[in-house]
Amino acid sequence: MARTLHQGYYVPGYAVEGVGFFVSKDRQPFQTDDYQVLVNTYFQFLEYTENHEKGMVADDQADESNRIKIGSFLIDGKRFCGIVLTVDDQNACCINFENELQTKNAPEFQIPVDMTDEIQDPDPEEEEKNAILIKKFRAGEFGKLVHCGRTKKHASAICVARTFHEGHYIPGYVINYEGFFVSKELEPFQTTNFQVLVDMEVEFSKTSTGAVRAIPSPAANLLTSPDRDTSPNSSTKMSTIRWLNVREGRTLNTDIIDPEYFVNGEPPIVIARAWHGGHLLPGYVRLNNHVGYFVQRREVVKKTEFQLLLDGSLEWQQVGEGDPVPENALKVGKTCREPLFLGKADVNGEDLLGMVTGSVCSVATDRGVFETRTFAILVQVRR
Repeated sequence: MARTLHQGYYVPGYAVEGVGFFVSKDRQPFQTDDYQVLVNTYFQFLEYTENHEKGMVADDQADESNRIKIGSFLIDGKRFCGIVLTVDDQNACCINFENELQTKNAPEFQIPVDMTDEIQDPDPEEEEKNAILIKKFRAGEFGKLVHCGRTKKHASAICVARTFHEGHYIPGYVINYEGFFVSKELEPFQTTNFQVLVDMEVEFSKTSTGAVRAIPSPAANLLTSPDRDTSPNSSTKMSTIRWLNVREGRTLNTDIIDPEYFVNGEPPIVIARAWHGGHLLPGYVRLNNHVGYFVQRREVVKKTEFQLLLDGSLEWQQVGEGDPVPENALKVGKTCREPLFLGKADVNGEDLLGMVTGSVCSVATDRGVFETRTFAILVQVRR
């Protein structure tokens, strides 16, 4: 759940992978990476009709007449948030779903109601049992715990752990009896149901990740604008994959790139993706002119706002004609119906990058769209 300041008002919406999706008061969908997210609040989604007076608003400090309520409903089985407006004398929830306006009238949508003050105090007996369990855990009474680090704030030990999730054991870590893990779908989650590694002599060593470096480290130095934003909103981290948002007007300083990456004296092309028409399109950016090249509906789309791939444990895997997309292919983009992958193909003697759908790689060039069924696809690797 998120909000952003738009035309003098805070409007509600949601954020996914560093991008905020909102609808203006005049029902126009828009995106931005300048937003705030709701934290430290316990709320429940309740039916609008019975609870509209209790509904949360985007700005509770605004005059009551200017407060905009938050609404929510399910799209394709997932919950999204948006703005509640009066449309044709009816209260309606308007949501920006991948740059397309989705609307439901009351009572077909829900509203978040703040329940923070209604949280009951925990059962003292349960708290005492948990305290004893945590004390034994920290004291190592369950065996010699294998530590993989320590937090700075409280010097708490970080322990190697695993949990059973959707039919698989998932590795992760534990701090203060709370487990932190990432699912196979790259979704982070927490749980207190886990197993910790004990009674083993192990050591950690550096490995060669074989990572594909989209732009040489330190990547943030490519942004020469004095107000560059290195907050979590400007780069998205899921597992080992990180993306950097580059807005229009910012320039990329190619002088700091190692000369070994240059091709015939020109800065390299880099892996990129960009939103267009409600779709997140994979493609590439030419650093010499700060232009991104993408394909939609067999037409070339050029962008000056995009996301650059910073780093990740990735490699190229060759795909033959008719071969299926590998299971570990990186989902670089998406439409409202399917994921989109990234391919690399030889185009007139130059390796260029393009969108992979089905068994075809479509590459944007200055001369049009180049399509091929023989290409390499970007995949995630485990080291």
